[in-house]
Amino acid sequence: DLMIFNRWGAKVYEVEHAYTRQPNLYWNGKVMNNGAECPAATYFALYTLYLNGPNNPPSIIHGTVMLVR
Repeated sequence: DLMIFNRWGAKVYEVEHAYTRQPNLYWNGKVMNNGAECPAATYFALYTLYLNGPNNPPSIIHGTVMLVR
């Protein structure tokens, strides 16, 4: 799972059950991939990874994404 937030904490993108080989699920820089274009800025990304299967606690990884236009 992946969620991306702007600097005010508003969610601009979310996807569940995404895999790295599914480019159609990548964030394209628009709100929820079909709304208004997000401005160039730094965004907060939160990844939930189920590395040991869905019945075990997930690993939470966070970081930033720089959107450049």
